[in-house]
Order: sequence, then structure tokens, then C-alpha cells
Amino acid sequence: MLKRAFGRRQDGSKDVLWLTPRGTEMTDRDWIFPEARYLAYVLGPPDGRGTPLFIVLNTAEQPIDFVLPAWSGCSRWSCILASVAISKQETDGKVQVGSHCEAPARSILVFEGEE
Repeated sequence: MLKRAFGRRQDGSKDVLWLTPRGTEMTDRDWIFPEARYLAYVLGPPDGRGTPLFIVLNTAEQPIDFVLPAWSGCSRWSCILASVAISKQETDGKVQVGSHCEAPARSILVFEGEE
């Protein structure tokens, strides 16, 4: 039986991608930052088909700016769940990959990817 790397399918594609607020993949150094109050990741569809979800968790007492990440087959994100009020741009429409957004203090946001 082949051992697979965490977050990667046997075909090499990713089923989870852990991200920094800049929308870049986390490195080992990013994981050992004890003051961090932000965690974000993309969950790919289980079977490789369907839509990805981008989850943002901000436990800080202040808002944190973040970038909507790139994901294969996804050109924009649409907020489908917010634990607190967020900007009109993020709730009313589809926000392009690479756009800057803000996670309010102590919030959870979930975005659905679209082509």
C-alpha cells in the first residue's frame, strides 16, 4: 500500500491546502508561530469533482486581511457562511481569485469556489 502525503491524493492533486493570509501555501515555519490567531484552508471535493470550499478562521481580537486563493478550476469565490457581518462585496457577489478581503475579529467564513 502506498503511503500518501497529507493533503494529497494518489494522483498528486490536493484535497486540502493550508494557507497563510497572503493566500500562499503554509510552510513548516508558518506552523510554529504561537501567536497566530488565523487559520485558512481549501477543501477540495472528495472525489475531485464538484466545488472546493475555502474556510477562514480568525480568533484574533482584530480583523485580518486575507487573499482569496487560487485553486484549479476556480476563478471566483462566493461567501456561503459568515458567523458575523461581513462587507457587502463579499456577501453580494462572486469575488475573484486573488482579491483582498477581511476576516472580521473572531469570525468564521466559508466560501464556495466557482469556475
